[in-house]
Amino acid sequence: MENIPKVSTGRISWIDMAKGYGILFVIIGHLRCGLVVYKWIYTFHIPLFFLLSGYVFSPKGNFYDFFVKKCKSIVIPYFCLGLPLLFYEYLNYFCTGGYSYSDYMSLFLQFLIQKRLWTIWFLACLFIVNIAFFLAKKILKTNKFLAIFSVVSAIIGLMYYKYINVPLPWNIDICFMAFPFFFAGHFYKENCDTFDDFLVGKIPATLLFILLALINLVCGYLTYKISGQALSNLSISMIRGRYGCAPLTFLSAFAGIACVIIVSKWTSIRAIEYVGRYSMLYFAWHQTIMIPISVTILSYFKFSIAESTPLGVFIAYKFAQLLIILIFITICNEIIRRTKLRFMLGIK
Repeated sequence: MENIPKVSTGRISWIDMAKGYGILFVIIGHLRCGLVVYKWIYTFHIPLFFLLSGYVFSPKGNFYDFFVKKCKSIVIPYFCLGLPLLFYEYLNYFCTGGYSYSDYMSLFLQFLIQKRLWTIWFLACLFIVNIAFFLAKKILKTNKFLAIFSVVSAIIGLMYYKYINVPLPWNIDICFMAFPFFFAGHFYKENCDTFDDFLVGKIPATLLFILLALINLVCGYLTYKISGQALSNLSISMIRGRYGCAPLTFLSAFAGIACVIIVSKWTSIRAIEYVGRYSMLYFAWHQTIMIPISVTILSYFKFSIAESTPLGVFIAYKFAQLLIILIFITICNEIIRRTKLRFMLGIK
């Protein structure tokens, strides 16, 4: 398994590849491309982003500088990318009718408070995780204490969901469960040479990938079975506060993440790397705006699906949706990043 070196822009190629794969999994998950695929994707896709964020985390400087930096790279994009979502929902309210002034204000307040609202819930949570982890890093200093902090955090999160289970502003409750993945990414970065030397020297990458894939699938299946959820419901979902059998869920998630990292270090595909590099826009707009638009476009061409749709037609329909989403958001991304609007993406 060969490391892909940093590109000339200072970015890490395999990180962008992993984020690109992650975005594709997120979109495919929201497209509901079959229940089995849907449930499998939820075993690792959001934890993947928290781990990768932990990898690129840098605690340099003082708290004020770090806070301002994260406001520019996360909070400003949250509001800039969230406002079009808000206006899109307002337009739906207006077109369908039956909504009062209080409904409009309620949605606006929910946008400000951010309790599981749209896909941008992740940005709000990621901001809190970065700030909290920065403070923890400065106070606890060593990885040993950070690891303990992360485990305790996850236990607190699990207890909160079991006994209270009320979404907190800016999804602070999800942060407790995100810390172990964020710390794992940070720990991997600080010890990447050791990890990679072990993986390359001791275990063939292909064999390791197969082993980890089996762990992901088996543990994911078992945690779904043990949780006893109805087949149509998700028993693993960070946004819903569902973690099934927690030890198996975490093991499945880490195994799935490792598989994505291995594949990302095997290959370098420009299109996927591009999506990963500008993942924020794809993450923010694909579900609320682009999925309904893709349905409208395909309906215009008399292309739709139903429960009795043959599998081949179903796959073709979902693939067409995916292409429409990627093409439209890529066009929007190019317009934004090549103009003064680039601040919307946290780009200088």
